[in-house]
Amino acid sequence: MTKTLTTIPQYLIEDALDAAGWDGDYATVGDNTYSGRAMYGMRCASITFNTLPDLARFMFELGVVAHEADDEENLTPLVRALQTDSMGTGLVAYFPGYIFEG
Repeated sequence: MTKTLTTIPQYLIEDALDAAGWDGDYATVGDNTYSGRAMYGMRCASITFNTLPDLARFMFELGVVAHEADDEENLTPLVRALQTDSMGTGLVAYFPGYIFEG
């Protein structure tokens, strides 16, 4: 069975990271190849953060950017899809069923 993936516009992610004032030292955008817990090899969008507060700040800015771009319709399902894995010295936020595009 193949699951259809929903796209997340890349500009929303980049604009939210820019609004948070990050330059790559705090967050790294993945390349749609992350496979988290219980995903059984399926791949999805991911962003690696240094800390949980960094993730919270990004999610806040993502909401602001989506609102300003009048592109909010898929934001609630995206936020609900959010999962995290601890990597010892960082945190990966991943979005099962979603990929970054554009």
